[in-house]
Amino acid sequence: MEPELTFVSLSEIAPAQFADYMSNPRVAEHMPLLTSGWNEEAAANFIAMKEACWPRDGLGHWTFLADG
Repeated sequence: MEPELTFVSLSEIAPAQFADYMSNPRVAEHMPLLTSGWNEEAAANFIAMKEACWPRDGLGHWTFLADG
């Protein structure tokens, strides 16, 4: 069965959940520039930085959720 995909803003993702995702070794295999040391504070800062693109540039970053 295919997962149901939902398209959401990064600000809808909890920083702790985002930090867990960015700390996953399977994710790092596909992101050669990914740095280590992701924690809730680093994730919150990253999300805030990406959300700042919307008012500045008129576009920004999104994420996909599989099965919610």
